[in-house]
Formats: sequence, structure tokens, C-alpha cells
Amino acid sequence: KKKNSIKLNIDVADNVKKELTKINFNEDNFLKGSQNAVEMVNDAFSNKDIDTLKSLLSEHVFENFKKQIDTLINQNRILKSSLISFLSSKINNIYIENKTILIDVLFEMEQINFVEDKDGKVIMGNKKKIEKVKEKWVFEKKISSKDNFWIINNIENIN
Repeated sequence: KKKNSIKLNIDVADNVKKELTKINFNEDNFLKGSQNAVEMVNDAFSNKDIDTLKSLLSEHVFENFKKQIDTLINQNRILKSSLISFLSSKINNIYIENKTILIDVLFEMEQINFVEDKDGKVIMGNKKKIEKVKEKWVFEKKISSKDNFWIINNIENIN
């Protein structure tokens, strides 16, 4: 009898593989979904869409975003962030902590980021400059969770 196993591009512990198999984990689908999440968070942050951010982010990550948004609002500043493309995205690590599956994804992206004052004058960044951005995003899902919804647990710049 052939065991049902999943195909991964990285080595993971057997207990992790077992949990991923239970949820029919598919690396390609996960990476597509994680890219969508990055785009949604980027758009929500630019548009000060608190509800969307709250639905996608863990509490501590959400609090960081909310603080940044509040600061921008208090200073009458507008952040514009456009995700141009993903140059690469790959799963770096998959592990289990406190009955939660965590997946580290490394993203290399092209973005345009700038801040305007209330009069539309660029005070930080550049409207025309495409920057290469490297970030590590950590997605998490409780093992007991029946849905296939992953929360963003951490975002780290690795430039």
C-alpha cells in the first residue's frame, strides 16, 4: 500500500510532513495564495483598510501596521506602495510550534514606495524608482483549524 505523501522542495521533520499531508498541503497553491496575501496586505496598508489587515494578520503584526497608519494619519501623510512583481517566492522553512504549523516564505519583489504630504508633494521615496525588496513572511495555521486559512504571523525585511 502506497503512503499518501506530499511533494516539497525542502526537507521537513516527519511530524510536520504528517500534518501537511492531513491538510492536503500543496506547495505551489500555498505560494500562489501567499503572494495574494502579500498583495492584499500591501493594498490594504496603502488604503488604510484596517478591517482587511485585521483579517489577515496576527494581533501583534496588526498592531504594528495600525501604529504606522495612525502615525501617517496624524502627520497628514499618505503612503503609496505599489507591488510591481514577484521576482521569486520560496518556502524557506516549515515547522510546528504550540500546535501551530508555521511556514517561512522568502519573497523578492519589485515595489514602488513613497510618502506624500497633504499637498501631494513626495517627501520620502520616489514615484518612479522601482526598488527590489526582500522580505520573509511567516504564515501560521493552528493544527486543529479545519479551514485552510493562514494568518500572517511576522514580516521581516531581509535586504
